[in-house]
Amino acid sequence: MRNYFTSTAYWFLLLFGYACEQNNQKEITSSKPQPPPKALQSLTDSGTTSYQDTLLILDAFASQPFMVDSISTRTVQQLFHTNQVVKKPVINKFSAGQTDTIITIRKAHSYVELYRVSAEENKYFYQSALIRDSMRVFTHPLQIGLTKEQVKHLFPTLTAEKSIPDIIQISNDTGTDNIYLVFRNNKLSAVKFRPYLD
Repeated sequence: MRNYFTSTAYWFLLLFGYACEQNNQKEITSSKPQPPPKALQSLTDSGTTSYQDTLLILDAFASQPFMVDSISTRTVQQLFHTNQVVKKPVINKFSAGQTDTIITIRKAHSYVELYRVSAEENKYFYQSALIRDSMRVFTHPLQIGLTKEQVKHLFPTLTAEKSIPDIIQISNDTGTDNIYLVFRNNKLSAVKFRPYLD
């Protein structure tokens, strides 16, 4: 009987040691390259465009892309010609007890998210935007459906480029505000706006 327990204990230790070794190997070998940002993954054709194919340019357009004089729910609704608004309360991470609001304004397949700091302060900031419909909403004559060649002529820094990849990242000179122009089949299919918001 004692021989049985010794044999069983031996096999248990051997299997336990092997399992620990396998876990250590998994931890060592699991450092794989990170996938592109989800915002870009969902906008590109599966497998045909990689984040590495992104062209980065600097342009002030990234700081104020929309044709509005001021940022508010009303001005963005007027720009989009829509009444589709969803408001969601959020806790301010800097001021204890303060509730702010995320406001999503939608039209068809497009939206703009605003962050409103407390009703008392009534300050608005862009949080994000995704434009997938052909609408005149930008300060540049940029619209969904334009070809790469047409977009190339809208930005002076692009005119020297011989070929345009499927993703163009436009950043302001500080790199805090970013716009991604995503092309599919040589046509602009989406514009993603990711401004700095602390």
